[in-house]
Amino acid sequence: MKIIDLHTTETITDALFLLEQELFHAYQGKETTCHVIHGIGTGMLARAVHEALNKNPMVRSWVEAEDGGSCMVTI
Repeated sequence: MKIIDLHTTETITDALFLLEQELFHAYQGKETTCHVIHGIGTGMLARAVHEALNKNPMVRSWVEAEDGGSCMVTI
């Protein structure tokens, strides 16, 4: 399983770019699941990540972790 850690990126734009890039690499590598870590913080990054996941055609589904700091993505 691929782990995509976004919570240390400097901006939301940087995080979303990294997310798209890593999802594409996972898809090309025939990965089926990814663990995306976005952190909790103010919730702005989490909302942006969730919106990006909803729009991404490679993403079949995703579920937020109970703690709200990450999500499991099926591609």
